[in-house]
Amino acid sequence: MSKLLKNIKRLIVKQIKKEHPNFQTLNNKKKKEVIEKIWGEVRKSIETKKEKEPSKHELLNVEAIPTDILTITRMQALMQEKRLRSKLFLCYLF
Repeated sequence: MSKLLKNIKRLIVKQIKKEHPNFQTLNNKKKKEVIEKIWGEVRKSIETKKEKEPSKHELLNVEAIPTDILTITRMQALMQEKRLRSKLFLCYLF
C-alpha cells in the first residue's frame, strides 16, 4: 500500500474515532453514510491543502521507540554490578 493510501486510511480512521466513538454499534446503512461523509471531507482536505508527510510510526499506527532505552549490553553490565554489590554486602554481613 502506498504512503498516500495509508495516510488517507489513517485520517479516516482518526476522524471516525473522534466523531463517532460508537461506530461499531451502527447498522451498515449508517456506517456507509458516515464513511461517505468522512471520505468527502478527507478528499477535500487533501485536494485543498497539502498534508504534512506522516512519520513511519503514524502510518503503521505504532508508538515511537523511546530514546532512553538501555541497550542489552548496558543492562548486562548493570546486572553484573548489582550482583557484585550484593555479594560484597553479603560478605560484610558474615
